[in-house]
Amino acid sequence: MRLGTSTSITPQKPWVLDAVTNCVVKAQQCAAHCLVAYQEGDTTLADCARKVNEMLPICRAFSYQLAGNAACFSAEFQGGA
Repeated sequence: MRLGTSTSITPQKPWVLDAVTNCVVKAQQCAAHCLVAYQEGDTTLADCARKVNEMLPICRAFSYQLAGNAACFSAEFQGGA
């Protein structure tokens, strides 16, 4: 792509991408909450933080694939807007 030009890809499954993006945002907020609790001496959320840390890369990778209309999703997610 040349400087000054733009290419826009419209996701074929925007409702799924929205849900996954929302999941990533909520997970980031959850992780931040766990860190604040840990800084305050509360270690009860350690398992939650670990699970969020495991989940985030999966959701991010899924969102990248959805945003780019990856071929592996062409027959999936039928329906929606």
